[in-house]
Amino acid sequence: MPAPDTGFSVTYTLNKYQPTTVPVNVIRNPGELGNEATTVTDPNPVFAELQPARPLPRGQNQKKKAASATDSPFQDPGAPSSRR
Repeated sequence: MPAPDTGFSVTYTLNKYQPTTVPVNVIRNPGELGNEATTVTDPNPVFAELQPARPLPRGQNQKKKAASATDSPFQDPGAPSSRR
């Protein structure tokens, strides 16, 4: 696989961890008399340590509770009828 012409970035993601992006530089060394041209990436290998995600403040991660049937002026269509 040929090396890209310019630098790029690598992003690591994992559930329950903060994503991390690492920039990667592409360094081209022109060949000289008797030496071949080389291309290297820095860093190589690319690695990152992911940090655990912080929990949301209280109340932000809880879904709003649905109103109960007693809070509604309308009858629950799934409830048994009280009429006879």
